[in-house]
Amino acid sequence: MKTVFATIIIISALAVGIIFLAVESVRDSEQSDEFINNDPVGEDFGVSANLTPPVTTGLNRISVSGTQGRSVTVNNIQKLHETVTFDGENYKFADNSLNEAGYEILFHAPDESFLISLESPPLKQARIAAEAELLEKLGISETDACQLTIRVATSLRVSETFGAKELGLSFCPGSIDL
Repeated sequence: MKTVFATIIIISALAVGIIFLAVESVRDSEQSDEFINNDPVGEDFGVSANLTPPVTTGLNRISVSGTQGRSVTVNNIQKLHETVTFDGENYKFADNSLNEAGYEILFHAPDESFLISLESPPLKQARIAAEAELLEKLGISETDACQLTIRVATSLRVSETFGAKELGLSFCPGSIDL
């Protein structure tokens, strides 16, 4: 039963992230590829209308488009042994959702964005643990992470205070204190 419930939560979180990113991409393309400054939570996610796949820079590294036209070289998510693909476009490469301070980390290949879904309280510890795993698995620094398109969110079911808001990475400008 827990597995079915967890699967439903995973799929729901992924669907919300994909819908959000699709809406942001449409807005972005309507603004001639300028970055969005008026999204629903007051943060610029930097989602680009450019939907080209990541450029492979070597067997184990890929170049991912980031915000403001920057690219960041990261470990190839598809090569991580714990990566699960849903449909060839969405990759879950971290799942700690069944534990206290649970989270999941997903990569959406078409627009090269990431989603950190905080699945259970305490949210501050969940975000810190997810950030550490993200940096480790991607092989990047905090500075590099701040240049990527990464959405950090939780559901209203998990937190009425922080649900449905862009929380940001704790070490990047504009993040919300938990």
